[in-house]
Amino acid sequence: MKRVSSLIVRASGLLASPVFVSWKQDPATQCEAPTAVPPQTSTFKQHISSIQENYGHTADDFDIYITSVKKKDLKFLFRAYQEGLDVWPWIWTQPNESGPHHVFVGKIDERQLEEIKKLKESVLNINILVISDSESVQKLGIDRLYELECGIVLDTQIELADLENRMIMLEDERIICFTKMYVN
Repeated sequence: MKRVSSLIVRASGLLASPVFVSWKQDPATQCEAPTAVPPQTSTFKQHISSIQENYGHTADDFDIYITSVKKKDLKFLFRAYQEGLDVWPWIWTQPNESGPHHVFVGKIDERQLEEIKKLKESVLNINILVISDSESVQKLGIDRLYELECGIVLDTQIELADLENRMIMLEDERIICFTKMYVN
């Protein structure tokens, strides 16, 4: 398993509940090593309380939960998700056997709308997601995007990007895997 900064893992069938793991410097080896944090500690309780308050679920709802996601963790989470594990941050969109997944990020205007129209006409079963601000979408007309069967995410920023593996994570911890990304 890849090293992550903070991780909660529940191995299916092995543990009754998740284990909170943080990485600390081992003085003997000068390497980072995992340290289990007992569920009764205040750090663990504060984190679980935050999960419940912000998202309406607990760490018990996931097989893997990473609290401080790094770029390298995106690929790890995606692979775990492909293996059938429930992960957080969660894999929200991805290319699939039905078609590619293209993402448009930034202000959206007529130029991007024309590009989306061309893609919809030329690429069979393409999935398109628009990540933009409310103002530019409202100015363009949200119905025009819906007519083209676009997914729309408003008023959030990209927090992490692993462009080599074609993955981004938004501020709200949705992971988006894509075939191609357009940034305006």
